[in-house]
Amino acid sequence: MNKVDARGLSCPEPLLLTQAALGKKGTYQILVDNHTAKERVVAYIQEMGLEAKLVTNHDEYEIIVTVE
Repeated sequence: MNKVDARGLSCPEPLLLTQAALGKKGTYQILVDNHTAKERVVAYIQEMGLEAKLVTNHDEYEIIVTVE
């Protein structure tokens, strides 16, 4: 699993890191620690026609997505 750790970064950095990573096939774990970043990353994934699995752990969010 590929990991994108965007914790501690403010927008738009988490989205930009996600966009760069999802250009290749594979399963990705994207970590963010604020609500706005979570919303933007999930919206981007959905716009790509992909499904995002979201796991919330207190103030951190784990987003899992598979690019085929």
